[in-house]
Amino acid sequence: MKKIAWMIAPLLGLATITSAIADSVGTISGRFNGEERTWSALKIEGAGSTSTYDEFMPGFTSIHIQGHQGDDFSVSGSLSIGFTVRESGDIDEPSMVFVPGAKLSDYYEANEGALTIDLESIKDQGETMVVTGRATGTLVRTRRKGIKITADPSDTIEVDLSFETIASASQ
Repeated sequence: MKKIAWMIAPLLGLATITSAIADSVGTISGRFNGEERTWSALKIEGAGSTSTYDEFMPGFTSIHIQGHQGDDFSVSGSLSIGFTVRESGDIDEPSMVFVPGAKLSDYYEANEGALTIDLESIKDQGETMVVTGRATGTLVRTRRKGIKITADPSDTIEVDLSFETIASASQ
């Protein structure tokens, strides 16, 4: 659950940004619940983008890709993919969160075991990294009320998504 809080926190920050139009720095696209869908990772003027990386210790890089439908920062319909890349290329802690509406207490999530990340390439370009790959798995509807978290395994979304983005250094 700690990972989900890490993924939803950036959405809370963007909820305070108005519906400003933003440039895309990447996409997440593919099959989502049987339909073709696309999300855009967006540039945040003066503050990087909704795709970030953080080298939090030698040999470990955390990647977070937050996609939005359209060219604004709406939380509704947003999708976040997160994972850690080891120097060896191994992927740790893959996770995905989809927020179908405006309520951050009602979302779909997948964590290690329910989600696979296949990293195709990661290219360090100094202040940015170009990250491409694929995420496949099953998201489960989850509701949070206070500290109580309830998952509904009968309400799922199958995903087969590719991503390509320019991630900025976390700020």
